[in-house]
Amino acid sequence: MHFIDIRNNLELDKIISKLSPEVVFHLAAQPLVLEGYKNPLMTWETNLMGSLNLLNSLTNLRTKLALIMITTDKVYKNKEWIYGYREEDELGGYDPYSASKAACEIAIESWRLSYCETKNNKVNLLRIASARSGNVIGGGDWSKDRIIPDAIRSLNKNSEIILRNPNSTRPWQHVLEPLSGYLVLAQELFLNGQAISPNIIKVIRQGSSIKNSKIAPIYYSDIIAQFLLETSDEKIEFTANNIEYEFSSGKKGLHDFTFKEESGRLVGIMGGSGSGKSTLA
Repeated sequence: MHFIDIRNNLELDKIISKLSPEVVFHLAAQPLVLEGYKNPLMTWETNLMGSLNLLNSLTNLRTKLALIMITTDKVYKNKEWIYGYREEDELGGYDPYSASKAACEIAIESWRLSYCETKNNKVNLLRIASARSGNVIGGGDWSKDRIIPDAIRSLNKNSEIILRNPNSTRPWQHVLEPLSGYLVLAQELFLNGQAISPNIIKVIRQGSSIKNSKIAPIYYSDIIAQFLLETSDEKIEFTANNIEYEFSSGKKGLHDFTFKEESGRLVGIMGGSGSGKSTLA
């Protein structure tokens, strides 16, 4: 386990190079609105420059990697309307925390377009997604100016519970809900180790599968079976009787093996280690 300040790009480079990660969840931030007013430069340095430091360190790896960058639902320009914001809505934020996170979203998009495409000789295998979670509650959060931790602290001290904005209505979710979403997002950035990119053709290799939360899994065998469907009534039959093979060492490579199969069928060969599957193929 390593504890570093993401504003320290040299130390971050050193740790990233040493670990050479395959999946990274970026949650390091100055996450408090009121703290942002008190320390605006530290907030901007952490949330924007710290994130850029991480992006740069990971890009330098030049290895296959999924990066999930967590920002906030505060990245949208607050228009005081009654319905929720959508991903395509205008970015904004008038306080240092919100504005720094909105700037981070612009930086992420710029980095993705600059280094994560396959055009213009860009071959980096870094795949980036950002996630904008709302207010969360759950164990382990004892930060200042949080409604639940503040209430518990007041109860422990037998003091008055003060609500800063009693007339506000705010949605909450348990911390495990966005965390589960981050895990799914990381999983779907890659297809069996092959990065998924729009308008880029990928080879579905033997044993591969395509999985998505909105569809049933599609397996390699399902795809290949469509090409093996035989429309002709004429079949080619392959028959093998009593096949045996012995290596020069005297060890059996194939033990008395017999089978028969027609064309258009997908055949799986199963057996324990050393039973001769590779020799047969």
